[in-house]
Amino acid sequence: MFSAKLTVTLYILVFFELGVVLLISPWYTYWSDNLFLTYLVQRFDAPGLLVVMNSSLIRWAVTGLGAVNILLGIWEAFHFNQLVHLVLHDHESSSEGAVALSDHRSKSV
Repeated sequence: MFSAKLTVTLYILVFFELGVVLLISPWYTYWSDNLFLTYLVQRFDAPGLLVVMNSSLIRWAVTGLGAVNILLGIWEAFHFNQLVHLVLHDHESSSEGAVALSDHRSKSV
């Protein structure tokens, strides 16, 4: 039971963490001073990629994805008990399947 609650808690925290990173990162200087993006522009000779990635549309789209992730994290937090039940039920059914598979193998040998 504890491991199911811990699993669900970490699952929800990933939503929040990813959401905050996506929400904030497009508005910091490292978004445009990105060495990986500079490498891609030079490697593929695509200077338009810098223009596209620094456009307000892309920045707001990434920010919107961050907001969606945070909202999903909130929704998942409100349904915490249901998620724990699903994790427990999934764990029980997978362990029953493993037992059934081992029984089947021992009968066929």
